[in-house]
Amino acid sequence: MKQQGAVFGFWMPVIDEESAAYAVKMSGLPLFLVGLNTFALLFVIDQHWAQVIAVVFAVLFVSLAFRIRAACTAWAPIAAFLSVTFFLLQVMWRFLTAILLGFHWQVMLAEAARLIVPTLAVILAMGGLRGWKWLRRNGVTQRY
Repeated sequence: MKQQGAVFGFWMPVIDEESAAYAVKMSGLPLFLVGLNTFALLFVIDQHWAQVIAVVFAVLFVSLAFRIRAACTAWAPIAAFLSVTFFLLQVMWRFLTAILLGFHWQVMLAEAARLIVPTLAVILAMGGLRGWKWLRRNGVTQRY
């Protein structure tokens, strides 16, 4: 696999089957991180029903991430959808926080800095979707 034009390892070129499979594998990383973050929510949530929902989502995300890392490339579109959905929710949350706290430059800078990791997660997820499309277009067998 040639690493041509990779942007700090996040936006990988998809030029052959190996690079496409690697891009799909990397798309599981954002789901794993979201799953771990959801597990961390258990320590700050005090409602029982919210804890149950957090556990269900955490198990779902972590298990999906491990399925993708185990070369089950058919899950890549779902991973991309979930990553983009959580990115958009983060952007909305940060924007609402900025509105409530006022549009001071310190608040805007802090809220923009909190979007760095979600942005990298979306870049990985979109790379995985590109890898999945390459595998599908070239007739490579994919499994769930």
